Amino acid sequence: RRSRYESILRLPEGSKTIGPVGGLALLTGCLLGPQVYSAPALAAGAGWLPLLAAQLAAVAVAERCGRVLLRVMRHIPGNRRFEQRIEFANLVRFYLPPDLYLLTILCFLMNSLLWATASAVQAAKLLDDVFVAWRGCAPAWDMHAGIAICGAPADAASAPFRAGAVVLPAS
Repeated sequence: RRSRYESILRLPEGSKTIGPVGGLALLTGCLLGPQVYSAPALAAGAGWLPLLAAQLAAVAVAERCGRVLLRVMRHIPGNRRFEQRIEFANLVRFYLPPDLYLLTILCFLMNSLLWATASAVQAAKLLDDVFVAWRGCAPAWDMHAGIAICGAPADAASAPFRAGAVVLPAS
């Protein structure tokens, strides 16, 4: 039984693949990444059932998209049993005309950039909340004096910084 799992997790020699565990980690990160910080608030506001239902729906859509992608990859000549290593960009280039290929790759890149931006904003917000819980105020940079300041008390209702202060993440 153990050798069965080791053979699943072991990467083929000389290959450049992330493997099943890496693929699962990547899928989980893409599906849950930006929402991890806001999930407790969503669950408190709407309840656990709608949150869980939305996550399961996202998993179902991702699973279906993966199956379609595998099916499309098998239809490339000479790749019936996945003999070739086909990347997403090569797959799109094979099936689409040049203009649609370019549009698809641009949309993919924009999606990746927006996802990374959303993740960075969530991480900065988390660090800011940790700093507020630890120090009682949010970190800021005073543009006039050129020094770091403790800009917002923990109970500030709206614009917590005085004029001239710029928010910086606590990292």
